[in-house]
Order: sequence, then structure tokens, then C-alpha cells
Amino acid sequence: MTYNKKTYALYAGMTGSFGGATFQTFAECEDDDEAEREAYALAMEIYESYEGMYGIMSWEECREDLIDSFPDDNITDADVNAHYQEEKESWTEWWAEPFDPNKDYDC
Repeated sequence: MTYNKKTYALYAGMTGSFGGATFQTFAECEDDDEAEREAYALAMEIYESYEGMYGIMSWEECREDLIDSFPDDNITDADVNAHYQEEKESWTEWWAEPFDPNKDYDC
């Protein structure tokens, strides 16, 4: 079985004073959803590179934040994972678009 892959431009970055998403790379993907997942993965890598700096929380800091906020609750790893994921997604943006040969991607 042969798949027709298309070339996508992937954008990812940190929001706010970090400047937002910028072009990161090109990727060969089967469809828009795969391209979006690739851009998302890049955004999460960028977030993780800032953990512990500029108020960007790590998983452990998310855990401490939940314990401080809800001292009487039994905080589980699932709770921390959800908080960490929310934190990561609130600080990042990402998207993918089909390659346009007429566009300057600042490679």
C-alpha cells in the first residue's frame, strides 16, 4: 500500500513575551491531522526546554502547585499529569500548513 504524503510547514513556540509560534521545519505527512500532531510535539519539546525558567512549570512544580492549592486533597499522578498538560498547552501554540513554494519560510 502506498501513501501519498504531502509536505507541510510546521510552526510551534511559546506564547506571550516569548513571541509565539515560528516556523520550525518541514515534514512529510499523510494528512493534516498527522501534520498537526507533529507541530504539537515540537511545541511540547520547546515548552520542556524552558521548564524551571521564567515561571514555566515542570511536572514536579505542577505537583507542588496542586498540593499547595488543595492541601486537603489526595493528589494523584493523574491529577498532576492533567495539570501539567494544561500548563504546557496554555503556554504554547502550534499549527501546520501545506507547503507553499511561493512563501519565504525563513529557513
